[in-house]
Amino acid sequence: MIGAIAGDIIGSVYERRRIKTKDFPLFDVRCSFTDDTVLTVSVADAILSGAPYLDSVRRIGRRHPGAGYGGSFIRWLFAEDTRPYNSWGNGSAMRVSPDGIRAKVKDLLTPDLWEVTDAFCAKYIEKSRTDGCI
Repeated sequence: MIGAIAGDIIGSVYERRRIKTKDFPLFDVRCSFTDDTVLTVSVADAILSGAPYLDSVRRIGRRHPGAGYGGSFIRWLFAEDTRPYNSWGNGSAMRVSPDGIRAKVKDLLTPDLWEVTDAFCAKYIEKSRTDGCI
């Protein structure tokens, strides 16, 4: 989880910009956390506190409306309707990274881990591929 957050911050200045070199400063003065960190922390909060994932995502996510969410996600975040919005993004890999707090091998992952991605993100094949990497 620390690596995911560090990578998010380090890469924040290159988001939506291609970089073709390995020679770059790790922490530029323009670096900051993004929506990926907010959602990672939200999932960790749910795991550690026992709160429902949706509650943690909405509570923490709403505190950081300028974190860089996609349009569909931010509409969902502030909407009353909690049904999945069927994102085509890649955020599910970030959303499940905190499950290392509970388990280190896939066989030990609890069923509610899959709830976190199914609850509000992509419902397509790529989501399953990224979830299986954790």
